[in-house]
Amino acid sequence: MKNKIGITCSYDYKRSYFFLSHSYFSAIVKAGGVPLLLPAMLDSSHAPAVLENIDALVLTGGGDVDSYLFNEEPHQQQGEVDPPRDHFEIALIREAMKRDLPALCICRGLQVLNVACGGTLYQDLESQRLSPLQHFQRTHRPFPSHSVTIKPKTLLFSILNEKKIRVNSIHHQGIKGLAPELKANARSADGLIEGIEHPGLTFILGVQWHPETLENTPHAQALFRALVEAAKKYNKNSC
Repeated sequence: MKNKIGITCSYDYKRSYFFLSHSYFSAIVKAGGVPLLLPAMLDSSHAPAVLENIDALVLTGGGDVDSYLFNEEPHQQQGEVDPPRDHFEIALIREAMKRDLPALCICRGLQVLNVACGGTLYQDLESQRLSPLQHFQRTHRPFPSHSVTIKPKTLLFSILNEKKIRVNSIHHQGIKGLAPELKANARSADGLIEGIEHPGLTFILGVQWHPETLENTPHAQALFRALVEAAKKYNKNSC
């Protein structure tokens, strides 16, 4: 039986519908999992019931995380926020960590994971952190734009078995203060944290790039295969 992978969605307030890029769906299917879409407007108290029905979780990319959640006033360059989604995803990842349920947190998802564990964010990298590196690339999503260096003896390194990879980069926020219980596993050339994980849990992993759109890149495919494999082990152990 294929394992069920829950994927969070965005919400369009103007047109009143949930949406998700097809690339997330395709990446999970290609890796051998069954994607289940999780609407972000559910009350956060529903998080335990939602996780009962899945074997792994993907927190997807999207809008900015509300600065209120890490005790800051909104910067003038903070983009659109979605408080119900923030609260729901924070509840999901916290509950996932309690259960040691595997989770892959992508772009915004990495930022949600960090905030959920007590970390902080740059609300706008360009104005708050001087760097010559382009973090919001001007080329299309399927093409890598800069490199990241991966720390040895981390979950990420064990999956990719590479010290340096090229990734795409479509974000204007990033990790400022790393949450105490998390560990940085990848950084860009300018020192920005590009990957995180929880060293005390089996598979809680965050990446700042978008592996779901790097479909022809071996290291991107490896992340989703590793997630599905972790889901299989979780399902077997929870039976």
